[in-house]
Parts: sequence; C-alpha cells; structure tokens
Amino acid sequence: MINIMESGCLFDIAVVVVTFNAESYIEQCLQSIFTHLPAGYLSTIIVVDNSSADKTLELVCKLKEKGKSLKIVALEENIGFGPANNLAMNVVKARYYVLVNMDAWFIADSIGAAIQTMENSPSIAVCGLPLVFPNGDPQTYAYGFSSWKKWLLQILGIRTLVSRALFIPGVARCISKMPFGKTFVLSQKRHRFDFGSISPAEFDSNLQDVDWVCGAAMILEGGFVKSSRGFDQNIFLYGEDEDLCITAHDLGRRVVVIDVPPLVHVFGWGKNQFNSKVARLKYTSLKYFISKNITKTFDRLLMRLLLPLYVYGWRRLYMAIGAEVEKG
Repeated sequence: MINIMESGCLFDIAVVVVTFNAESYIEQCLQSIFTHLPAGYLSTIIVVDNSSADKTLELVCKLKEKGKSLKIVALEENIGFGPANNLAMNVVKARYYVLVNMDAWFIADSIGAAIQTMENSPSIAVCGLPLVFPNGDPQTYAYGFSSWKKWLLQILGIRTLVSRALFIPGVARCISKMPFGKTFVLSQKRHRFDFGSISPAEFDSNLQDVDWVCGAAMILEGGFVKSSRGFDQNIFLYGEDEDLCITAHDLGRRVVVIDVPPLVHVFGWGKNQFNSKVARLKYTSLKYFISKNITKTFDRLLMRLLLPLYVYGWRRLYMAIGAEVEKG
C-alpha cells in the first residue's frame, strides 16, 4: 500500500478506479475525474491497482506527484474487480461511491445531478450512468436479469439485428414492450453522440428503474454498501455488478439509471479484444453466479448448458473443442 487512508473521515463522494494494465487509458480516466468532479462536496479519489505489469502505477504516481489529490493502493496480486472495489470502500467512508472503469472517462459533470437525485430519493441503492463508445455510438448500460432465454437470444445474434432496426418508426416502442426489450431500448435509443456539442438541455436527469446496471460507471449509496458488504468476494470478474443489483432488490432498494451526459467507455471498441484467460475467468465467475442466483433447477441447467457458447461464441468454442480433440 502506497498511501495510508483516513479511515475516520466521512467523504461525500469517493470515486474508485480499479486498474490492471491500464497505461493506455488511466491518465485520460483520472484527468476527466479531476475536471468533472462536482463542486461543493467533500470528495476523494482512490486508485486500486491490481498488480499491473505495465506503466499504470507509474503514471498514477506521477499524477499524484504533480499535486493531484489521489489515494493509491498498490496490490501485490490481482484480486479481481469486485474485491478491489470492496477494499477501497471498506477503508474509505463515504455517503456515495462512484465506481468508474479504468477505460472510461467523463466528458461532463455526470456525477452532480445523479448525487442530487439520490439524495432526494433515499430508496435508491444503485444508480447507473449512461455509456457510449469512443465514436459516440450508444453502449448498453442497463439490462434485464440474466436467464437462459436472454442468453440464447444473445448467442443467436438477435441483439445486433434489433439494434439496427431501432430507428425504424414504431419498432422501438414495440421492442420496449417485449421481455428484455425495455432496458435495451433505454440504452440504445439515442443517435450517435456528438462530442463537439454537449448541451445540458439534452439531458433531463429522469430516472428509470431497471434490473441491473453496468459496473463500468455506477454510483452506490454508502448505507447500502455497508448493509450489503459490497460485491461478492467469490466473483473475480463478470457478473459481480448484476449480483450486487440483485442484492439491492432483495433488500428492497431501487436500482436505477439516470439521464445525464454519458461516459465514454472503450470496452473493446474497434478491435478484437478476446482473451482466453479472461474468458476462463468469465466462465468461472458466471458458473458461480448461476449456482448462487438461479434458483429453478430447469433454468439453472439450461444456463449451464448455454454458458460455454455464451462466453466463447460458436466459432471459438468449435476451435477450442477441435484443439482438445487434436491433443487427445
């Protein structure tokens, strides 16, 4: 640990960024936080580095040396996304925790309006912020609960087909009335975002209740973090955000998204980001997620059967099976 944190101080806002080999994005991410943190709040920024092998930690330390207000935790091993966020939230006390992915950045003050709304609505436990890709295309940030039906539709590529049809008159309205359709339309309803003309008038701060939100940009209410104990420590990567939102619903708290300026989130934009190690971690995490959260035997069985295809896709799964046959 590079910095000992003030565990006795209660902040209004604690922004947490978990990093792992993020040298390509971390400066832009942090600079955007410095620029767009709302005024009038006692705020802090915590970076938890999951034992990066590149220059991530060096770049973060240089920002601190330049006078930037940062708290840094350098881990000797990669403990996973959720546990690393938990570590920061356990050490720093705050009324609200803003969790931001290392490959995401703000283009405006999206936090202020969200915090004000949460202050006026104490029942909200989790608030998701909108996301777009670096070219301005909308990115899904709100979802329906996972199920074998939803996974099957994604495996069959229905998502791509539907996203192309959303701007046909009447299609979005019809899709929003279908299972899993409401949250998809909510995320995809805007046209490509124009970074050159950000107008606050475009965003009304309206709330929509959803099943769960993407962990790339989410705000957690401090009391909920304390009562839920944060993310499930058994989930290394993938499924931890949905699992936490399920906990919020179980505790009778709201999970919402808010209409504010979006964050830019890279998320593999423009290139093939498949990584076999990450895929294995995803498979293991979702296998645990299924056993924990899917209670009906039939549904659990079908999701376990679909899991390899859901993680690897048809082509990669076929190649993996072929490679194993050749080894045998």
